[in-house]
Amino acid sequence: MVLAGPGSGKTLTIAKRIEYLITKYKVRPEEILVITFTKYAAGEMKQRFCRIMGTEGIPVNFGTFHSVYYWILKWAYGFNQGNLLLEDEKSAILKEITERMDEESFPEGMDEDGLRELSEEIGNVKNNRKEIESYESRQFDREVFREIYLLTGDYPYDGLYMMQHFMNNTFNNLDYQKMSSAAVLMALVMVALIALLFKVEDIFGKDVEG
Repeated sequence: MVLAGPGSGKTLTIAKRIEYLITKYKVRPEEILVITFTKYAAGEMKQRFCRIMGTEGIPVNFGTFHSVYYWILKWAYGFNQGNLLLEDEKSAILKEITERMDEESFPEGMDEDGLRELSEEIGNVKNNRKEIESYESRQFDREVFREIYLLTGDYPYDGLYMMQHFMNNTFNNLDYQKMSSAAVLMALVMVALIALLFKVEDIFGKDVEG
């Protein structure tokens, strides 16, 4: 993990680190995962790495948090593009729900800005795993918001928000000591897991050869 200001050489440092892992320690490129916040940063880092290595054929995985999590959902739950709602689709669903409610709740209807704010607040409740029974909406009547929330359904599955909830809390608090400790712990776990996989591969490989 690199914590530094803009223009200080973070991209080059990470790109050189990947090169070092591959050339010095013979780490398999397909087992290296590089995560950034934006698609642009991921593309820039991949380009910088390819220039350093002198080729574009090295299968190092570059991606954003969103793309990596989507890959995990595809792999673990069989999700695809059909499971994702576009912004227009979310607005249409919320608009239909609000139109079906009594006029006292939304006497003037909901414009696009209101629908977007409603969608963001529903996402905030789910992402932070807040209890809807006790949640106080910032902009809407408590019972009205609760009814809309329940009508949208428990989708995706509640368990899928656990990782995002952890990441949100970690980066919102910006506790660098805890983040560094978590990074070290994650690295140790990954090393142990990779060692175990190599051990299993050796055992089964010998059985097959025998």
